[in-house]
Amino acid sequence: MAYSRWSHSYWYTFWTTLPGTETKFKLPTKKLKRIQTFEICDIVPLFITYGELQDEGLGNILSRVKRHFKQTNPNRPPTEEHMRELMDYINKWEKDVDGHFKLRTFIWIEWYLPIRNKLNRLWKKR
Repeated sequence: MAYSRWSHSYWYTFWTTLPGTETKFKLPTKKLKRIQTFEICDIVPLFITYGELQDEGLGNILSRVKRHFKQTNPNRPPTEEHMRELMDYINKWEKDVDGHFKLRTFIWIEWYLPIRNKLNRLWKKR
């Protein structure tokens, strides 16, 4: 999954789900895909959904990120190099979401593995 947290990185980002948007035992619908969320952590975190990225485009999203961080962290605004790094993270996250929502992958990760793991835990308790 698209996740960054390196000691030399400006960003701390990850794929998250907001309350009520969990995917377990749901179907991989377009609506569910559009609400997948990319979180950029800071004092005031910024959330970007897959749907926003598709509707607004990467350029507009990056502009919004820049404005957000200039307002919330004016002493340390992101540089152009930081923005290129973030662009890479967002692109990787977008590809991860696309791959995750392929029917076979989605069923495997969101249905099969949780059921298998639960059965394994129950079996080991016997």
